[in-house]
Amino acid sequence: MRVDRAITVAQRTLADIGGVHWPVADLVDFAAEGIREIAAVLPHEFVEIIDVPLTASATQQLPPGYVDIARIIGRVDPATGEVDVDSAERIRSDATTRLRGKFACTNTGTVSHPTRFDIVEHGRGEFIIKPTPAGGEILRIAAIAEPPAIDTTNYTTPLAKPGDAYEPMLTHWILARAYEVDAESDVANDRASHFRNRFYTEVNAAYSAASRMRSGYVLGQTGDDDAHISPARFNERRVFG
Repeated sequence: MRVDRAITVAQRTLADIGGVHWPVADLVDFAAEGIREIAAVLPHEFVEIIDVPLTASATQQLPPGYVDIARIIGRVDPATGEVDVDSAERIRSDATTRLRGKFACTNTGTVSHPTRFDIVEHGRGEFIIKPTPAGGEILRIAAIAEPPAIDTTNYTTPLAKPGDAYEPMLTHWILARAYEVDAESDVANDRASHFRNRFYTEVNAAYSAASRMRSGYVLGQTGDDDAHISPARFNERRVFG
């Protein structure tokens, strides 16, 4: 994403290329807000795969720059670098049997799989797993990164996340915030409402498309339901409680 391009498009719509009524510094602040809002309602756009060394504690800290954990991928073998994927769909042995789509233990045979860690709870910057690790293990996880910090010193630098497809959304957020500056004007208020609605409409469409892809629906599979709350409902809950 190029924040400066999103700002330039907003300036053209505002007929203020010179930054007379809306200084560039203000538009950069609005852009930073927009990126944080995109990160709040579309966290999957900021997911990165990282390795986390575990300590001998149930509560684990994420590395700096990461705010939450999406899921555990698996244990990393320090000798080979290979990942043992911790998936119930993968664990098969003579001691398991398929029951209603899931595997259940039959108390027969030998199970030699390594300890499987599960997330008990997760919050900003930390997560709790069970069983409590002995320490020294390394987990590969999908973690949600902090949205990039944007200011007047770096807003022209391209961002890796979110992608270029989100530039129009960011422009709409900038325009909504810019028109809100003229709160005494009914026309400005109408335009602010229009662009804010466009922002959330496009965010919701992006969420739906990503949800269908993750569930396998667009690949011709039935897939599983996405348990995450939609951006539309998320925003409604934030506004109305």
